Parts: sequence; structure tokens; C-alpha cells
Amino acid sequence: MALTAAQRSMRSRLAGLVNAATHDPLDYTLAARQRFLKSFFDATPDDLPTEQRLVMAERLRRAHYTRMALQSSIVRSRKAAAKKVSTSVTSDKVEDHSPEAVALDADGVHAHEAID
Repeated sequence: MALTAAQRSMRSRLAGLVNAATHDPLDYTLAARQRFLKSFFDATPDDLPTEQRLVMAERLRRAHYTRMALQSSIVRSRKAAAKKVSTSVTSDKVEDHSPEAVALDADGVHAHEAID
């Protein structure tokens, strides 16, 4: 019998929890983290001493994260500004100019004015 999508999800969640409970997450992410950090080291000039390349690699890593933080901040600011504009537009009183709303009564007064 095949598992449902919910059962497969639950099985995966269970496996993840057991794995996290029995293994140090730093161990199974070590290779990926090392490759990521090595990419910054590889971006430094080869002709420099290793110590200097390590310092430059660390600065490149910090610049990478700072760049991502700046981009995130810009996006959040734009979204907040757009939300503020859309909220102010929807909060303004919008008059109904449909034919039913603009209909005149027998005295020539707009129907909605007679109600006010």
C-alpha cells in the first residue's frame, strides 16, 4: 500500500528528528560549510601568503553577508512603502459613480445626496 502525501511528510519529519537526535548537525554539514568557505579563499589572489589569503577570505565572507543584508533591507523597505501606499489608497473614501448611485430623483437631486 502506498503512503499518502501526509504520511510521507510525517515519515520524513520522523527521520529528520531521529537524525538530529543521534548525530551532531555540525558533523553532517561540515563538508558543505568547508566548500562554502573555500569558495571565498579561492577568490583571493594565489600569489599571497596563506595567512593573508585567509584574512581576505574572511573579509569577502563578511562582505557577502553584508551585501545580502543590504539587499534584504532594501526589499523590506520597498514592500513597506508599497503597503503604506496601498493602505492609504484603500482607506480613502471612494464614491460610487455607478448608474444606480448617480440616479436623480424627481426633484433632480442625486439619490445619494438625498440620503445624506
